[in-house]
Amino acid sequence: MPDDLFAALYGDTASLPAPGVNDVRTRARRNTRNRRMAVTGATFAVLIMVAGGVAFAGRGTGPEPPPPLSSADASPSPSGPPSPAPSAGSPSTGAPSSPNSSPSRPPLTKISAGMLIQTQDLADSYNRVTDNSDGQSGDWNLAYFLGWCPDAATFGSLPDASDKWHRAIRPDEPAEPVAGTSLIQRMELFDTDAEARAGMDWYQRAVNKCRSYEAPYSPPSQMRVDPVQISAGDRAFLVTVSSVNGQDMYALVQVGRLWTEFLVPHRLARPTELMSQAEATRLAQKAAERMRNAQR
Repeated sequence: MPDDLFAALYGDTASLPAPGVNDVRTRARRNTRNRRMAVTGATFAVLIMVAGGVAFAGRGTGPEPPPPLSSADASPSPSGPPSPAPSAGSPSTGAPSSPNSSPSRPPLTKISAGMLIQTQDLADSYNRVTDNSDGQSGDWNLAYFLGWCPDAATFGSLPDASDKWHRAIRPDEPAEPVAGTSLIQRMELFDTDAEARAGMDWYQRAVNKCRSYEAPYSPPSQMRVDPVQISAGDRAFLVTVSSVNGQDMYALVQVGRLWTEFLVPHRLARPTELMSQAEATRLAQKAAERMRNAQR
């Protein structure tokens, strides 16, 4: 061979035995089989790795745990077996209303006699009732006396009521009761709770500004106004007015859209004495209860 490189290669391989045709075919088939097995094994290994990865990912991001049981679910009622499930054809209408349930009462539009203090709320001797459903109450009320206060012009206006009622309950004896021994009440209904509260605000401002003032009696009299808050209704207080003519006690109570004022009667046995604050508070609570029941 003319080329030295090929001459060297020939020298290295000249003594190697040449395989026969059958040996070459057998070796080729063996190599092909080995390659197929290797490819199959590699594919199987890849599938195992993918499946393992999916399973691992599934364990890490599984569904969220169920919410904790509510108190009602945690302590089921022992009231018998559960109700059967509705059939597939029955429409779902939610929980049926109770056959005994009554429709809600329409909003209050008028005051009735039953909303005011009754004879049974007073002593047995108080049985003579006079009602005036137009609400004309005369000059006995607290606003009349507060109108003499020098600061009355700063009080502002009282809200207008949509309905009014006036009542007097007098003792049976004597035929002409001693002044101050009758219970006199007036009640007003407002369109909103806020208006009823505004009326209470008006009285609170007035009594705070007019604790002491001179009224134009003849002769003039020094007036003293002593308010005290009590527990009745949404808001309530007693106001004692003292003058040269004696003392009077007023109770003012607000419940929702209703507001009432009543003149607490003096003691029958001793007409110059007022009821105690405890007795007046009990009457105010009776009034508040009737007012609340009327708005339920």
